[in-house]
Amino acid sequence: MKRIGYFLLCLCFLLLFSSACSDQAGHSKGPKEGYTVARATKDGHVVIEHLSDQFEEIAQGAVKTKNLEKAFAFIESMNHGQESHLKVTIFNKNGKSYTNDLSYDGGTIVFNNHYGGYNLPPGKYKCKALSPRNGIFYLESCTDEKGQNISTAIAIISDSQSFKDAEQKAGTK
Repeated sequence: MKRIGYFLLCLCFLLLFSSACSDQAGHSKGPKEGYTVARATKDGHVVIEHLSDQFEEIAQGAVKTKNLEKAFAFIESMNHGQESHLKVTIFNKNGKSYTNDLSYDGGTIVFNNHYGGYNLPPGKYKCKALSPRNGIFYLESCTDEKGQNISTAIAIISDSQSFKDAEQKAGTK
């Protein structure tokens, strides 16, 4: 009986330790098991659900997007020189999720890319602009951690209807 009690006590410590290693939203960065679209939406993230495994199809809008108006609000804050922060959670077709962070300090956008898709490896990027065009939010004039220049990178992909709806909801069109 003492062994079972000791085992349960150790298990509790492991659970406490693993929760201490997570970010503020209660989930670890990088690929996450068990994080749901509903939870990411409730946490206020821009949520992108891939409906395909093929990048070309995803780039053409084979996604479901939620909270996209938050991306337009982020850009609006940037345009007014205000500090801002945005979380974007991507769910690939098999349900794994990746949370990317964008922050603006009044002069530079820092993009912490944990996903590694959209033809951009995981890493930290410093960029000068974020521009929405045709359902995609592009980061422009970026530099990676090694100092290499990247002219354009994709931060957010949405379907055209979600893009139009969010643009109208944000009042930018």
